[in-house]
Amino acid sequence: IYVDGANKFRDSDLMTEILRDDNQFSVILVLDECNPDSRSYIWDKLKYRGPRIRIISIYNECDDTSGNIVYFDIPPLDNEQISKIIQEYYIPKDQADRWSELCSGSPRVAHVIGFNLKTNPEDLLKPPDTVNVWERYIVSGDDPNNPEVGQRRTILRHLALFKRFGYGRPVVSEAQAIAKIIERADPQITWPRFQEIINNLKARRILQGENTLYITPKALHIKLWIDWWNIHGNTFNLNEFSQNIPTSLFEWFYEMFVYGAESKVASQIVKKLLGENGPFKDDANLKTKLGARFFLALVEADPKSALECLKRTIGK
Repeated sequence: IYVDGANKFRDSDLMTEILRDDNQFSVILVLDECNPDSRSYIWDKLKYRGPRIRIISIYNECDDTSGNIVYFDIPPLDNEQISKIIQEYYIPKDQADRWSELCSGSPRVAHVIGFNLKTNPEDLLKPPDTVNVWERYIVSGDDPNNPEVGQRRTILRHLALFKRFGYGRPVVSEAQAIAKIIERADPQITWPRFQEIINNLKARRILQGENTLYITPKALHIKLWIDWWNIHGNTFNLNEFSQNIPTSLFEWFYEMFVYGAESKVASQIVKKLLGENGPFKDDANLKTKLGARFFLALVEADPKSALECLKRTIGK
């Protein structure tokens, strides 16, 4: 029996049935998103039911609880294994290979990509009707209405604007610059609070890396990036946004624009950036390394507007 949240099983009719003395069910119970508190509670209830009950709990954070518990550290799948999952949805191998990198070794994400390639190719990141995969990464086993979950979501959406960001001592200025942007959006998220949530996301393995952190899986990163632009894109001002952002971090910012076509609002921003009043209104920025690389990212998002921009500037 698979349950996609430990809270759904706690004190459920099924749990009551299993606990009955006259019940002889033999059960392998798989509890997904089962935090240590829920695991301890459920195991205390079931551990005297004998060998007919086995529990497999799934959670991204490990603890050092002793007792009759065996831990398995599950490594990510390689791209070939991910591709095979996507191919199960009757997707040709070359297409499956192309999209496997987005999954970052996650079979859960591979099923989302495979299903959408088959039934919903215009939106590969649309969550299945049965469960919102992306929300589960963010909410995990917590109450989705908890303010802490809201702060976690806000931070992740802002972090998603950048391909990666510095967090270790040598490059902490990048994280501090992002934290200031977030604090303007939510004054409750101060620098100490920002650090607490970052450490929590690292423990959940949504953020990975050492001195430089990145969101994983990559498909979740892109989904969060799209969400930010759909929510905030209409009021976005590049000049205001780029103030006090280190040059190295700005490079990580513009590299995400290769996904600009995935959001209608982001597409409009790309058009403005490439338009007559944008940073490429003449060839000055195109002659700088940073500007040229930014332009290249915008090319991938909107080739037609980029070509018009070149005709208007260099083309003359």
